[in-house]
Amino acid sequence: MPKEKTKQAEKPQRPDFLLAASALVILAFGLVMVLSAGARFSYQHHDNPYNFFTLQLLWAAVGFIAVFIAMYVPFHKWRRFCGAALIAVAVLLMLVNFTRLGGGNETQEVTRWLVLGRFRFQPSELAKPIMILFLAHNFDRFPVGKLRDALGPCLFAFAVILLVLTEDFGTAFVMFAAAIAMLLQTGFPWRYFIVGIPAAVFLATNHIASTQYQKDRIVGWLDPWSNISTSGYQTAWSKFSLASGGLFGLGVGRNLTSISLPDKYNDMIFSVIGQEFGFFGTLVFLFVLVFFIIRCYEASSRCPDHFGRLLGFGLTSLIAFQCAVNICSALGILPITGITLPLVSYGGTSLIVTMFEIGILLNISRYSSSRKTFFDKLSASRKKHLRAQNAAKST
Repeated sequence: MPKEKTKQAEKPQRPDFLLAASALVILAFGLVMVLSAGARFSYQHHDNPYNFFTLQLLWAAVGFIAVFIAMYVPFHKWRRFCGAALIAVAVLLMLVNFTRLGGGNETQEVTRWLVLGRFRFQPSELAKPIMILFLAHNFDRFPVGKLRDALGPCLFAFAVILLVLTEDFGTAFVMFAAAIAMLLQTGFPWRYFIVGIPAAVFLATNHIASTQYQKDRIVGWLDPWSNISTSGYQTAWSKFSLASGGLFGLGVGRNLTSISLPDKYNDMIFSVIGQEFGFFGTLVFLFVLVFFIIRCYEASSRCPDHFGRLLGFGLTSLIAFQCAVNICSALGILPITGITLPLVSYGGTSLIVTMFEIGILLNISRYSSSRKTFFDKLSASRKKHLRAQNAAKST
């Protein structure tokens, strides 16, 4: 397969307005939901109902800085650091796993955070965009038509995914799915997936079987009502919260029946959305979310640069798969995974990294020579109207 020549728009355009607007709507809605879902817990544990909301607002402000940096630094420049960045994040993941700097939920035998005094963050969240950047850089360097072309980059990325797997099964699954989706965009022969995917499934199954809390989650997911006081507690309460919202919901802040739902301002915030806004309100939210994801895919597909298309497709796939897994977990379609709903759930590392990814997607949209932004269309319409007025006056 011949390598596609890289070409780039001569002059950057304005970012995709609809992509930015839909992301901003979701972020604003997420801030409201964090305040609504977390106020009671925040008051009980911090004597301040606005503690979680204030922190989330602070992280969103940092996220806006990340957006503007990612949006105005040409996306090609990031590829220079992808190898070193992936090695660095692998070191951070090992620090979490094998040193006392790692912290997490002792009852679930997991460590997900790197703890430095009062500061902590999740290296697994940082690993997601860096892995995508690394794969996009390597898949753009040569045609991926044979196994040896992809073997080195894929093994390196897979090693990072395995490190994430020891901390967070849900994030590792999302990373693996996004990597496979990217590989499918390169013309990689299908026959290798017949061997590779079953091998990955075997490793995941073995990991679940060897981890007690993962096995408990599977048991609770298969029959939550028989295990409602133990492993099925979270799944059962999530379903109950969604069902209690009815068609139109109970109203913002009236999530009284989900008081017993663990992590309702974080992993299970979709259940609170269903309860407060009901079936129709949830549909509106899903429509905006799907529109945002489609807009991201469109901006990526219209980029004239091969590396930009691969990078945009991979980042969008990360966000899309993470949304799908989180929502399906809340609905009981998948086991509880513990991953956040992008731009909506409470969590500093997740929010800042997601906003950085959106900044890169907006950057990619600036270099699309075949796209007309909302402002371009508005300007063109105004110029056309002025030309018609001038022609009418001259006659």
